[in-house]
Amino acid sequence: MPGDGGLHIELPLFELPADSVALVDDTMMGCLIIERDTDGTVRGGRLGYRPGMLVGDLRTLGEWATSRVDRFLQHGAEPDGWRRRSDGGWQLWAQFVELPPLD
Repeated sequence: MPGDGGLHIELPLFELPADSVALVDDTMMGCLIIERDTDGTVRGGRLGYRPGMLVGDLRTLGEWATSRVDRFLQHGAEPDGWRRRSDGGWQLWAQFVELPPLD
């Protein structure tokens, strides 16, 4: 919940199914899910990743996920575009985008 200063949740990893509709796009790297109780209390989370990801990319995805969860706990779902799930949780997809150089 917003304002839950010291709250920390673990993010167990799971491999997304290879036939997942979202993985049709090669830039989709993973899916972050926050699970909530019916009263809105955060009870956990999971981080799904694209099959065959390199260790370095998986590490980057984990760092991104940790930062998004921290923002969710501090500010709620609005700033990052989280989507409400039918089970009451929240979901956010990670997409790899290579930006042009700044020079």
